[in-house]
Amino acid sequence: MTDIAEHAPVIQRRMTLDNGLAVTLLQVPQAQHCAAWVRVAAGSHDEPREYPGLAHFLEHLLFLDSAGFPADQGLMAFVQGVGGQVNASTQARHTDFFCEVPPLALDGALARLFDMLARPALDPGAQRREREVLQAEFLARGEDRETLMDGALGLALAAHHPFGDFHAGNRETLPVEEETFQQALHGFHRRFYHAGQAHVLIAGAQPLDALAALAKRHGRHLAPGARVSTQPPALRLEPAHVEVQAPGPTQLALYFPLVLPTAAGAALECLFRVLRSAPSGGLQATLRERGYAERVSPRRVYRADDQALIAIDIEGASADEATWSEIVTLLFSWLEFFATRSDWADVREQEFLIRSVRWQTCSALDAVRMAVEKGGNEPVEAPALAALLTQLTPGAMVSVVTSTRELPLLERPGFALRARCSKGLSRARGAPVAWCLPERNPFLKSAAAPRAVCPVPAGLRWQNDADIPPGHAALFLRWRWSTPVADVFAGAAQAALAPLVQAAGEAGVELRLQCSARDWVLSLGGLASVVDRVLPEALKILRQPTAEDWRDALDPAPRAAGGMLLRQLLDELPGALQGSVSVAELPADALPGAWRALYHQARWDAFGLGQPSPTINAVLGELPGQGLFEGVSAVNVRSTCRWIEVAGQKEQALLLFARQAGLDAPAEAAWRLLGNVLQGAFYTYMRTDLQLGYGVYCGYRQVGEEAGLLFAVQSPKASVAEIFGHLLAFLEGQQERLGQLTDEALETLREPMAAQLWQPPATFRALAEARWALYAQPGKQPAERIARCVQELNRAALLDALACVRQAQAGWLALANAAPPDPRWSLG
Repeated sequence: MTDIAEHAPVIQRRMTLDNGLAVTLLQVPQAQHCAAWVRVAAGSHDEPREYPGLAHFLEHLLFLDSAGFPADQGLMAFVQGVGGQVNASTQARHTDFFCEVPPLALDGALARLFDMLARPALDPGAQRREREVLQAEFLARGEDRETLMDGALGLALAAHHPFGDFHAGNRETLPVEEETFQQALHGFHRRFYHAGQAHVLIAGAQPLDALAALAKRHGRHLAPGARVSTQPPALRLEPAHVEVQAPGPTQLALYFPLVLPTAAGAALECLFRVLRSAPSGGLQATLRERGYAERVSPRRVYRADDQALIAIDIEGASADEATWSEIVTLLFSWLEFFATRSDWADVREQEFLIRSVRWQTCSALDAVRMAVEKGGNEPVEAPALAALLTQLTPGAMVSVVTSTRELPLLERPGFALRARCSKGLSRARGAPVAWCLPERNPFLKSAAAPRAVCPVPAGLRWQNDADIPPGHAALFLRWRWSTPVADVFAGAAQAALAPLVQAAGEAGVELRLQCSARDWVLSLGGLASVVDRVLPEALKILRQPTAEDWRDALDPAPRAAGGMLLRQLLDELPGALQGSVSVAELPADALPGAWRALYHQARWDAFGLGQPSPTINAVLGELPGQGLFEGVSAVNVRSTCRWIEVAGQKEQALLLFARQAGLDAPAEAAWRLLGNVLQGAFYTYMRTDLQLGYGVYCGYRQVGEEAGLLFAVQSPKASVAEIFGHLLAFLEGQQERLGQLTDEALETLREPMAAQLWQPPATFRALAEARWALYAQPGKQPAERIARCVQELNRAALLDALACVRQAQAGWLALANAAPPDPRWSLG
């Protein structure tokens, strides 16, 4: 074993309540927050075939009014009010509901969670409004590549199977006005949403007896019932190659149906990890070295009992059939190599160590997710791994590739699929490859003897106190460039670090590189002994990216975004706030030398959290450039109203960031509370009242060194100009609403916000980010002082903050896939 596995273990207990509810309790010693996860054993494949989307629709409806709590006091509003997170997901044979909250809020969260599951109102008027939300979601998903690729797989089904049917739901498939639909909806809820069909998992640092008491108190509200037995038909595919029309760069996916052996969860996770492995000699590295693709991303598409369907996504694949055949050939060559490696003792040992680290460093929500989705504490059994590998054969594979060319429209309900099916891809005749098993992760070994005491370099400051968990550390290393740095340098650095990011993550350290035109921040956080060993490797890699790294940076296609447009805009926001990144004007062969010059001339400073490390002191003491603790100031690129137009999809999306006016504690307190006050109202106004779409967000956000209010809307029917008009109208309407707040109402808003700020951050990473923000932004105040200011806020302070937002006093930044709607905006 290693020193990594010497932390307190997660303790589990299983029990069954008198009503038949299955309960799993997890004591997670390192968790700062608590989590609850309910899995109902019913999903889209259990719904009546005449009403596609009914199961997904019910999942949405449960978050509205229930017998005990109106929607504005329900689970979503409650969790958001205490700074937690909440979500749900409808799958083929199950539906999940989960949340993470501070410990004092767990009782209230469970009360609302079980009430909405057991006693939903299912109001017809609310159903009509929520159906429009599903319609908007349906239209947005119709542009999503993964959705279209999985849907096109139905062309290769050997016999009818629910997997090939449409289940998302839309306006046409959910006739809420019809009595027969209402009977089906209520009947589905009665049949499946009871204790015999559910499993609840609760995790936190509390003793298991305390968690058990909460489970009994709230779990008893689910009605008793017998487990419904369902037997899904066999999932069989005919070998085929499917081309599907979809936006964005080419993506190739290779699908395999599986019959799952015993202990399949851990074995499948192990296989996925080896497929993703980045070091030389593996599948991903070979594809990248040959210029065939950027990365290999396996995923589970479907599971029901012992049936499963997996996809091996080949991202950034070249757009020609000869390359696809080469990729397929290399995949099966690698699978044949891996299948003959005896009992995979080294691979299974590494997987055991990685899973041990995850359990010892996870949050409460991660703990329940691992318990329910990733095989829990199962060991990786050699027979299970062998059983999976024997099924990954050319005769079982269906390949699906995206294309932007016009293809025939398929006559079928649901998403508008344009696709063509042909015989399977042929295997190319290639030279043998010298495959290698993944090397042992060096960071999973026991730590080396510590270095002797080493002086702290001029550019580094350490902070250590009782709030930092024992054995944990974080480091933030910031480079400041004298002139804007071209995006190609950031691209090469990110590509170079990718294998190390994976290896560090397996050993309990999160490694990130955040790049903007004026500064870069390398951050590491997690187990202190691993941070010490990862930092030198990261700096060694950054000094000299490889030729493949520069090639990837110069080719924008593999980095092109897919998926929901709003998420793409959110990904662009941090860099946009720092100003546009300049474009390199150097020839490709001059880039490595130019980078070396930049790297050696940079100014830098660093902030360490935890017990001061002689290793980090020594490494940073030798870092090129000039280490400066004081006098390094950011170049803030600002415009009163700045608009960035991005390439987009058919739908329209607008993201607007209103910068916070002032860094003092009263200002941040007012802006944070304003964000909480506006959040629910904005959601109701845009999503429910105007029914613009399902992609709606409003809240206070810290993005790098900038803080402010973020508004985001994606709509299938409103233009960007119309969305912006609705946003202005919303803000205007809030002036009257805030002015009418009573003292009692204001107190109910202040109290949970202040309590949220007094709570410790949910994860060590969040704690480290908060401490870094205090260091990196002179004038920023600690959470405790902001909490005290929140308790003293009055209506006038909220109205002043709202006026700052409406008048763009500290600046607006907008990202959208359309031109600006009026002359107030400057471009870029």
